[in-house]
Amino acid sequence: MQKKIFLAGLILFFLSAGTVQADHVSCGGYISDSTVLDSGLNCTGNGLIINASNITLDCDGHTIQGYNSSTGIYMIGHPNVTIKNCVIQSFSNGLYLQDSNSSTLQNIIANNNRGGITYGLYISGSNNVLQNITANNNFGGTYSYGLYVIGSSNTLQNITANNNFGGTYSYGLYVIGSNNTLHNITASNNMYGLDVYTSNNNTFQNIQASNNYHGFRFIGSGSTFQNIQVSYNNFIGLSIIGSSNTLQNITANNNEEGIFVTSFGGISSNNTISSSTVYSNTNGLYLSGSNNTVQNIQAYNNSYAGLYIFG
Repeated sequence: MQKKIFLAGLILFFLSAGTVQADHVSCGGYISDSTVLDSGLNCTGNGLIINASNITLDCDGHTIQGYNSSTGIYMIGHPNVTIKNCVIQSFSNGLYLQDSNSSTLQNIIANNNRGGITYGLYISGSNNVLQNITANNNFGGTYSYGLYVIGSSNTLQNITANNNFGGTYSYGLYVIGSNNTLHNITASNNMYGLDVYTSNNNTFQNIQASNNYHGFRFIGSGSTFQNIQVSYNNFIGLSIIGSSNTLQNITANNNEEGIFVTSFGGISSNNTISSSTVYSNTNGLYLSGSNNTVQNIQAYNNSYAGLYIFG
């Protein structure tokens, strides 16, 4: 009989050890320990404030709801933080994470945020990982950003940034920094789908930018672009301002300019463009510079020039 009681207690111990206890927090609450939300929040001010490093905030699929003011999740200066399984909407800024290094954001939806300068998700820092992020319908009076990322050696994977439009400038995804990796990105119906600025030695793979004013703008050098599709953008599909970049398997169709490669001085050098298709644009491929390599390009049904290369 004692053995049965002992065995039952042991089983109960292991079952309870594997159970994550949900926590009840309130709007404006400070998160200092690893926390699992037990319910959603409706906040007239800030949602949650993270003020510790090396912790996890798991929203467990719950929604943090604002009223077009303040910030949904706010953090400054704490490394190695994980934020996951959250829906943040209707704040001025969805998530605002400053000086965050070696952190992970996973399964985040940041939609319908409104303000003067609005970020669906803002993060600055290095060695961060952003996975399965959706930032749609964020609208600013002056600037609108689905995602705004500053820093180096960050990884962005499975990102959707659509319909971020309003104010003077609007961006699906805005990135400043070098040695970043971006995989599986979709950006549609923004002013700028992707805008990657003053950036070197980045890797871009499986990018789709469509129905923006400017599909994908990159300013920098030494970067690799593979499997990029830019279509039905009102101005330029893919623009590269810089040198020593490699473009492979690019499809650009139904844009004003399909692929546009130049530099601020007008001479872009040492680029390689290969195995790409440009069609039904005004100009298919525009390349200004020297010592560039262009091979295996299909260009058809462009109304002015399929290939326009000089320098």
